[in-house]
Amino acid sequence: MLCYDIVMKILLIIVALFCFLHIIRDYFQIKGVKNWFTTFGHFWDSPKYEVHGMIILGIIGLVCLYFAFK
Repeated sequence: MLCYDIVMKILLIIVALFCFLHIIRDYFQIKGVKNWFTTFGHFWDSPKYEVHGMIILGIIGLVCLYFAFK
């Protein structure tokens, strides 16, 4: 049972880190920064929809951190 708890905490932290890195990338993409970090992974450049994604990913990241450290 202890091993399961540790693995779940690590997975939740990894998901939270992914969400927060995605938010940072979208923020720079909206600001107009063009480099490997902002162009990696997106096939389109649509800032009006990226804001919604940032909010959703922020909620997911915070919930994952909550359960990881609970």
